[in-house]
Amino acid sequence: MRYVDSIKNHLPTILQEVKIQIKNDKTIYEFVKTEEELDKLLSLQEKLIQEYLYDFQKNILDEKKCMQFYKDLKIPYAIVVRSLNYIRKEVIIALDKEGVDKETIIEFSEYFDKFINLTAKVYLKKDIVTLKKLRNSYFEDYLLFKSHISWVESIIESISEDDISKFPLIAASECKFEEYLNYPESLMVCIDVNLCMYLHDLHSLLHKLSNTFYLYYAKSAYSEAYMIFKDLKEQILKFKGIIGELYFITYSNLEVSFFKLIEIYKTNKKEFVTLIDMKSLKSLNSIYGEETITKALEVIEKRLHRFFEKDQARSLVVKGMTANFYMLNIDYSYDEYKKMIDNIIEIIKEPVILDENKIEFTPIIAGLEIEEYFDIKKDEMIMILNHLKNKAKQSKCNKLLVINHYSKEMLKSWLKNRYDSKFIKSKIENAELKLAYHPIFDIQTNKIYSLEILARIVDEDKLIPAGLFIDEVYSMNLIEKLDLAVLRKLIEDKEKIKQITDKIFINVSFNSLLNEEYLEKLEKLIDNIQVGLLLELTEQKFVDNVEILFELNQKYNLFFAVDDFGTGYTSLQSVVDLVKKGILKVLKIDGSLIKNIDDEYNKKIINVISNMAKELNLLSVAEYVESEEILNEIKKAGINLAQGYFLAKPALIEELIVEKVEKFGF
Repeated sequence: MRYVDSIKNHLPTILQEVKIQIKNDKTIYEFVKTEEELDKLLSLQEKLIQEYLYDFQKNILDEKKCMQFYKDLKIPYAIVVRSLNYIRKEVIIALDKEGVDKETIIEFSEYFDKFINLTAKVYLKKDIVTLKKLRNSYFEDYLLFKSHISWVESIIESISEDDISKFPLIAASECKFEEYLNYPESLMVCIDVNLCMYLHDLHSLLHKLSNTFYLYYAKSAYSEAYMIFKDLKEQILKFKGIIGELYFITYSNLEVSFFKLIEIYKTNKKEFVTLIDMKSLKSLNSIYGEETITKALEVIEKRLHRFFEKDQARSLVVKGMTANFYMLNIDYSYDEYKKMIDNIIEIIKEPVILDENKIEFTPIIAGLEIEEYFDIKKDEMIMILNHLKNKAKQSKCNKLLVINHYSKEMLKSWLKNRYDSKFIKSKIENAELKLAYHPIFDIQTNKIYSLEILARIVDEDKLIPAGLFIDEVYSMNLIEKLDLAVLRKLIEDKEKIKQITDKIFINVSFNSLLNEEYLEKLEKLIDNIQVGLLLELTEQKFVDNVEILFELNQKYNLFFAVDDFGTGYTSLQSVVDLVKKGILKVLKIDGSLIKNIDDEYNKKIINVISNMAKELNLLSVAEYVESEEILNEIKKAGINLAQGYFLAKPALIEELIVEKVEKFGF
């Protein structure tokens, strides 16, 4: 056994030379703090290597002994492997000089590989427990955290027990995290679309790394598995860190985060936002003390979270600053929402027992279906809810839910009354306006066909939709000034508009089309904007003055669209007259027909309008497309164009440009 003797003869010298080489390598000290620490590693490692190498032909590797040696060492695996590879290289050179046959040298090299591989397994078992850090977070019970805690614990258990059958081998798409990402809590935490995509991609990487790690470990390729584990661990901790920061930021100003979610969240399902306050809270504080009441409210909060625990896909409850609690409920029917509110009232009324005190709360509930109020900002929404809360407090039941036609009309009236004539007049005269652009889509291509221009009054950081001030504008005879201000803003935005579309629809009053200043601005816009303009007709005066429209067409090459067709002023004869003169291009079907398209009679009317538009060579537009079901129905009816919140909300032109860049990369 000449080669064993050769190993015994040469190994002490080789080990000494390797020790010198390693100690002279400056990069090593990036991982090892002191030379003494490195000396200790190399000296202890020599004994282990000698024991294995002197008996290498027995081909027996003692994992327990290897574990005992490495488990307490804080030396990185990379340094251990580097020193072992130095030793192998020098031993092979020595054996070759001794004339040991190639087959034996290869056998020795393979045995040494097994030793390195076993070392990697030991390091894996030692380091796998560091993944438990995922649990060390204040937010570990929140959705985006808890989706991975059991997954990580299964990985730890599988490797620690060397039982690969326990390994959680799942694709990213099968992980609960993917489902949780669409829950209201997660959307609130990860409200930025780009950040959400980054998390999604990072999550996919986690599962790819985990599954690749499994493949190598299952094949007993522990060296490769350890390298992948290091990357997996880094990504898991990065993932945890990002989610932790997002939760921290969100919950540091929870009420703001909650209402920001409501501002930007777009869905075709019913949404309800609810304010929950406690009646006579000041009296309760004076009786029991603020600290006790705060603890009692924490008990109520836990009850509410338990109530919605199995319905987090549709519900979110947060503790507020301007109210005790706020709730968001998505995809609830009216009856389901009302029943849920009744249950919430009973949950809150159940006494809280603290320090032998029996504390009883009486909730004040203000609820609102928010589909019609998407353009209202945080402060406006809080103001509306507080208004409803005050109304509820005056009622016998301490509850006011704005979910029926009567209550919605009441609220609209109240909102309009908030903006008095003086306020509106000042805003119009000072042109304190912004334009919102509502995309109209080609149903066949799913691309933007044109943009409808909508005026918004600027009130600090809020944009007030026209529905809340347009009646007052007409009554004060300010409509021409408003229309002129819109034209000026359009001229300012003209270059940006061309980045989105080559067609725009403009709402205009009949009086403005008789106004010389307006027509001059309109002509300037036509000359400069280089996109197709279509003026929308809504008033009775247009119907009665077709000849004026024809003159405008002849002079300015203007074309028109009839708005609210089907229920508005426009008669079939007016449409025919406009078509005969070649100046009508589009029929916009009244939104009330589209919203109620499930009604068989409405569906028949829509089909009639669609067929009539085709016969007259006109384009048809369906407004208020607010669900996939409505979109599918108007496709069946042969409608050409569609507009509605299901497809896109009105947005500033800059927002549309950014969205286009992110979607198409230009």
